[in-house]
Amino acid sequence: MIDPAKLKEMVKKALEVPPDVVDTNSFPSLLEQERNNRWERILNVFVVAADLKNSTRLGTGKYINGTVGIYMAATDIGVTLLDDFCPSFIDIQGDGFFGVFHGDKAGQQALAAAMMLAHFSKYQLEPSIRQKLGMECPQTGLKIGVATGRVAVASIGVRDYARPVWAGKPVNWASKCSESASAHQVIATGRAFDHLINTNDYLKQPCYHTNHPKEGFFGNIDGTMWRHVSVPGLPSDVKCVARDVPWCGGHAEGNESAADFCQSVLDGETDRHVSWLRRNGF
Repeated sequence: MIDPAKLKEMVKKALEVPPDVVDTNSFPSLLEQERNNRWERILNVFVVAADLKNSTRLGTGKYINGTVGIYMAATDIGVTLLDDFCPSFIDIQGDGFFGVFHGDKAGQQALAAAMMLAHFSKYQLEPSIRQKLGMECPQTGLKIGVATGRVAVASIGVRDYARPVWAGKPVNWASKCSESASAHQVIATGRAFDHLINTNDYLKQPCYHTNHPKEGFFGNIDGTMWRHVSVPGLPSDVKCVARDVPWCGGHAEGNESAADFCQSVLDGETDRHVSWLRRNGF
């Protein structure tokens, strides 16, 4: 056991001897790094975090098979879906996970991933869980958070257990947003809303399908499906927004499906009117 006096000296040294911090335009190869004293600061990333609602109510007693099945369905498949949007890094922590997006299309990839995770949670994950477990299962589903900004990262740990540690707001704030969200809900920081969501029809508007739920639409931020929310644990002056209803599962004549919306965002489209005209030969 390390002597407490030695621990105090180690803390003093860590605080007095600043590590090397290097700005980088490229994403570091984190999985190849060993423990070191070098931090790399990345100036603009988007982070998508997700965790499972009511996971603490899922026991490991007589219903253990159902519990591990839910974890596999939510976390394993959720990470597979997130990976499909090409994040630069993914980590799994308990019943949750997050992805860090970097590059020219980081924002589009992150928001498309967040919206499709919410869509997956509402239209595939929860109905399948309920069909399998019935009333024995608490209300569940993925809760999603999105944040953007700059981060610093280094590998920290001992011997073979060095892992990336993220300093800065995006990872922490995205996690706080996901913790505060309800099942199938996306909560994003105001910066993500102002810089990307509010300028993109596919992200801010409802689907307009006849069977698409409109609850919560009226009273939202003008012309959008988003409303202002407070997120516990974040500074009081940090603006956050929530979308309660994900892209829907229907495909009405002349309208787009969730997959169409997703692809339009990834393609850099922002105007649904122009997209509709193009698809219909005008």
